[in-house]
Formats: sequence, C-alpha cells, structure tokens
Amino acid sequence: MTQKHALSLTIILAGMFLSATMAEVQPEKTCHITVQLTQPIDTDDRIHITGNIPSLGAWNGVGQVMTQVDSLTWTWDAVLDAPTFTYKLTLGDWSNEADVIGLLTSRDMTGYKIMDTLIQVRGFGPPTQRLNGKVTGYLQVHPSPETDSIPSRNMWVWQRDASVPTSAVDVLLMTDGQNCFDPKSAGFGTDWGVDEALDSLMRLNLIPATIVIGVACATDGALRQEEYGDGALGRATMNYFATDLIEWVKARYTINRVFLAGSSMGGCFAFQCMAWKPGMLSGAIAMSPAVHVETSNSLVIDALSRWEDAGSPWPDTPFYLDNGGIGLESDLQPGIDRLLKQLKISADSEKVRWVHDPQAQHNELAWRRRFPQAYLWLANTADQSTQGY
Repeated sequence: MTQKHALSLTIILAGMFLSATMAEVQPEKTCHITVQLTQPIDTDDRIHITGNIPSLGAWNGVGQVMTQVDSLTWTWDAVLDAPTFTYKLTLGDWSNEADVIGLLTSRDMTGYKIMDTLIQVRGFGPPTQRLNGKVTGYLQVHPSPETDSIPSRNMWVWQRDASVPTSAVDVLLMTDGQNCFDPKSAGFGTDWGVDEALDSLMRLNLIPATIVIGVACATDGALRQEEYGDGALGRATMNYFATDLIEWVKARYTINRVFLAGSSMGGCFAFQCMAWKPGMLSGAIAMSPAVHVETSNSLVIDALSRWEDAGSPWPDTPFYLDNGGIGLESDLQPGIDRLLKQLKISADSEKVRWVHDPQAQHNELAWRRRFPQAYLWLANTADQSTQGY
C-alpha cells in the first residue's frame, strides 16, 4: 500500500469513527406525541404543535410541523430542556385549533420532557367551548359603582340564598368576577366554583356567613394588566375597592370582615392591596400571582421593586398564596420565590401560607381545586373581630 493510499484510508476510518461517535452522543428524543384523527384533513394541510416554550413558537400558533405517518396519524418527537410545557395543536394558525376528544374546553394540554402520549382529535376549526361548572345559591348581576378612573362594569353578588342577612357577614371581594361563579360568563367556560365551595363550607359550619362580590375585569387585556398592576391605574383600582366598592356593600349589608381573592394579575392585585392598604382587609388570597415575570413573549410585570424599595411594608393579617408548576406557572415562580423570601422578613410566618401544586396549570380549573382549602384557612386564621366597617 502506498503512503497516499494509507493516508486516504486513515482519513476514511477517522471519518467513520467520528460519525459513529457523533451518532452515539446524539441525545435521545424522549418526548413522543401521537395524534390520531377521526377523519383525514385536507391533503394540503399540516398539523402543527405550538406551546409556551420558544421551540414551539411561544404560542405563535405555528410552532413545529408534525410528521405524517398515514392519513389519520401524525407524530412529533423531540428532545426538550424544559421538564414541562403546555401546548395545543393547530393547522398553522389560531383559526384552526384541534378539537381534542376528552378535553372539556379549548384549554392547554400539558407535556413533559419524558412522555409518550396519544391524542385523539375530532377535527380542526375555531376554538370550541364546553361549559364546566354551574351556579349554586343566589347570584345577582349588578352594575358596579363608577368613578372617574374606573368605569362601571358587571358585578356579581353571591349569597347562599335569597334571604336578606339579619346579622353581620364576612365579605369576599374578588377580581375577574366573570370567572368566579357561572361558566356561561367565564372566559374559558370554566368557573372557579366559589359558590359551591362556600356553600359547602357554610353548610358544614366551617366558616361564618359569607357573601361574595366579584367585579369583572377590563375587557381589554392590556387594560386589565394596568388595573391590577403597579401603576397609576392600579393604585386607582386599589382605592376603588377600598372605598367605592366597600361603600356599595355597606349600603346593603352589615359587614364583619373583608377579604380579597384573585388569580394571576388578580393575585398580584391582592398582594398589592395587602402591601399598600393595610387597614383594608382581614386577609387575602393570591393564586398564581404575577408579581414579577418576564416571559418569552415579552410580557413584563413588576409589582415587587417599588414595594421592596419602600421597605416591604406588610400588615399583621393572613395571606395565602400558591402556584402550580406547568407552563406559565413556572414563569411566575421566580417572582413568587422573591416575594416569599421577603415575606420571611416582613410577615408573621404563622399568617402566611404557601402552597405549591407542581402538576397544576395556570387556569380556573386548578384554582377551583385549591380554593376551598385556601378560603377555609384564611377565614379561620384571620382575626374574628370586626374591622369597624
């Protein structure tokens, strides 16, 4: 063998070795999703998987194209860094979402870094909504009080029955009132089940007589963020709840204690009312609070910095907060951790309850599941005496 041939053979063998080595170190695709259709889609259509992580388009509706196996079967395999993610299936845009068999509403599905799952799909089209929930007790809808800063909107008033209370009652104020009681008014067709939870707790004599006032959020998402956030409009909304809304309640009921509950930006608002309005509440519930978050789709919220700069003022009243672990919940967790760290310094540890539900998504169904225990703890931890309303 000539020196030239020997050199060529060495290069070939080295290349084969390098290729084999690279093949060996390729990470295994451990996330497998199979879609089974009940009927074929058009030959020009493709099924896309889109979700909250950057590799799935950060909810752009396009994400990645799945692989077609046959006319009724599509698959997607991936290597993921994120331990969990949320996703939906589309035909490449939000006007054609998958109608997934077994999914109650057009909610997000949960995926995991290691999984092998089968999803059955009826077809694709505009998002469908299947109602999940009911109305229990006596629910009325009123126009809320109006101010120069806060326009009137729907306000849901819930009692266990239609009788007029003859003694003082606890009052639970709630943000996003459209999502609290009635699936027909809820944004995604699923309500919090606040009415069922409180009806059950009162029937078992576990909490005092309670009414609920749920004020609808602004219909515009950006305006909702401002009303519940740390800014001029957010401070105006806090004043509105503390004065105008309470005055409306006082004109109709004798008040014992006042609580506040909210989720996401509503949870951020509950935190801010505790921090900046110390005499307003006997306690609050903040579920999945968006107190500080910077997401991949450029959502930036900061309700912590100004509070920390002011010395983290905090009242001597109970505060419940929680969070899930899937999708947006994981984006919220660093901000919640930062809040919890500061509360260890500013608050009485006996009056702060933190609950982590790692398998929960960011939605009303998850908050419905956690609400009964949250309110039971709050109502029985708060001072039983009146606030002097």
